[in-house]
Amino acid sequence: MGNAMIQRVWDQVRALPPEDQRALRDMLENLTAAPTTQAGESGKQEELTHRLVSAGVIARALKPIPDPGALRNRTLAETSGKPVSETVVEERR
Repeated sequence: MGNAMIQRVWDQVRALPPEDQRALRDMLENLTAAPTTQAGESGKQEELTHRLVSAGVIARALKPIPDPGALRNRTLAETSGKPVSETVVEERR
């Protein structure tokens, strides 16, 4: 691809609304990060994500947690008073 074509694409990307730019960025990240051995599965996930974004179900796909094991050793915050879920239910009434 020549520099002129890249520049035209760049100009078109800059003209997109911010939400579309974020969606494009996510798609490009998925494209460059997808291993070739999982290309079929990655394509299915990307298609599902694209459909969900297009339908307005989600704004964008979150990246997977790099090390889920790190979450197992987290320290929970101590709180006092009634549970947050109870407060939320009361405020919605």
